[in-house]
Amino acid sequence: MEAKRCINVRLILAVAVASTVALVAIASNAESTGIDKSASPDGRIPAYSGSQPPASGWTYGKVRGDYWKHKGESPLFSINASNVDKYAANLTPGQVQLIKQRNGYRMDVFPTHRECGAPDFVQANSEKNGKHPAMSP
Repeated sequence: MEAKRCINVRLILAVAVASTVALVAIASNAESTGIDKSASPDGRIPAYSGSQPPASGWTYGKVRGDYWKHKGESPLFSINASNVDKYAANLTPGQVQLIKQRNGYRMDVFPTHRECGAPDFVQANSEKNGKHPAMSP
């Protein structure tokens, strides 16, 4: 029984050390919510540009989409049954099947924007929980 307890303690310590090392490694390039700020290596996903304030004229209770700064954008391209095989590597198997089986279905692809934020209290709680995690029984 003592040997089993010793192994469990070693495992817990190993996980804690690995988690701490991982947190330190990403901390310089992570938002308080844990996202990686950098762009993808292939450039398809842009770098996180930070939290953006709501567009002028928007207040709580109004439809946010009406004030979204990107609402006038056009799709870069559309994926449908005629070209789904060209994009299959970037889709889940379920998406590919949906597009192939559902007559007339298309998926519009828009430019990517990484600028979503969270309220200050959410970011503060995320940062606190990342530094001082705890589990409830």
